[in-house]
Amino acid sequence: MKRILPVDDEVVIAIRLQELLVSIGYDVPDIAGSAEEAIDLAKTLKPDLIIMDIVMPGPMDGIAAAERIRIDLDIPVIFLTAYSDEALIARAKLSDPLGYILKPFDENQMKSAIELALHKNDVDKLLKEANQMLEQRVRLRTAELTESNFKLFEEIQEHKKTEAALVEQTHRNEMILQTAMEGFWITDTRGIIQEVNPSAASILGYLPKELQRKSIYDFEPEGHRQLASDIRKAVRKGATQYEAQLLHKEGNVVLLEFSTNFLDMGGSSFLFSFFSDVTKKNELVKSLKDREAELKIKTQNLKEVNTALKSLLKKRDSDRMELEEKVLFNVKEMISPYIKKLRESELNEKQGIYLTILESNVKDIISPFSPKLTSRHFKLTKSELQIAKLVRMGITSKEIAELMGLSRRTIESHRDRIRKKIGLDSRKRNLRTFLMSID
Repeated sequence: MKRILPVDDEVVIAIRLQELLVSIGYDVPDIAGSAEEAIDLAKTLKPDLIIMDIVMPGPMDGIAAAERIRIDLDIPVIFLTAYSDEALIARAKLSDPLGYILKPFDENQMKSAIELALHKNDVDKLLKEANQMLEQRVRLRTAELTESNFKLFEEIQEHKKTEAALVEQTHRNEMILQTAMEGFWITDTRGIIQEVNPSAASILGYLPKELQRKSIYDFEPEGHRQLASDIRKAVRKGATQYEAQLLHKEGNVVLLEFSTNFLDMGGSSFLFSFFSDVTKKNELVKSLKDREAELKIKTQNLKEVNTALKSLLKKRDSDRMELEEKVLFNVKEMISPYIKKLRESELNEKQGIYLTILESNVKDIISPFSPKLTSRHFKLTKSELQIAKLVRMGITSKEIAELMGLSRRTIESHRDRIRKKIGLDSRKRNLRTFLMSID
């Protein structure tokens, strides 16, 4: 079971995220409420994935924590954010995240993003391990071949001094030839095989004796005869490694990676070649690259879906705000004036009770919207709105007059008009107290 660490400074969101992850089959042993706590828990729990909120309080935000975790612990991160600021996203990309999840999130979005991120991380690790393995093998084999060939050359030259050394080296080379895991053959300059080991014969599907005195060019497929050219170029440039296609005994084409050395001994020239079948390796690399391309397409599709959902959410919020404003405006313009007129008319006791009930019910209807009242509903002018904000801050009329370069009498006149527009005709109700009750 994959282990995931959620990180969010809002406890409700973090707990909800933990419950959602557990419900879809992941191990969530703990949650973090800050960037610093996320780093400590990551070191302790060693999760397979971290879902990190980008914006968090404190000296370190989610982006900085993700970068620290990636460098120190190599643990992948998916960012959780309600922001779409381009500069923030560009900075987040520097920490190499495996994806983004926009708030508010749902189970399908979360499940898809996590599966893609975990799969991409597994593919990246597989590619990294395969590359490291191949590089290490090439380095080791190249070093072995270089050392072996150098010793072989030195010892063959030493043959002129002692026949005993030649016999000893011949036995040693024969042992290497017969036990090497990679294919090995010796050819003359015409390409005729002089010696071949069992691995070379097995790679091409033959027995060693079947390859003796055969030309290596006989194994080239029709329409792809460039082995001789590759060998000449490699020897001439000193670049002894190259790839070539040869026919298997069963008729299929195998891709081989060669390492060839040219030696001149006693007036005769020979080519010493090691080679290995890299067909399966190339097929694996191609398969991994195809899968990575497929994941990129799916990631792009997910981003497009997120963008569409974000657009729908914005439209919903806009429609809701418009509806609230219409309700408040209609009550203010079409109901409140008539309630006021009724209140000022001569009513009997029962009518007064009914009017009070009606007035209370209207207030109950619009009370959920009251924190969102704006200057549009009160029809305040720009100057009146500015003065109202200053009054709300507790600034006196004298101080407001000095700030705005107006007389105190002018400020008082504005305050009277504001009171009238918002329905505070009575001097008993404090203007600042009322304004502070409005968001």
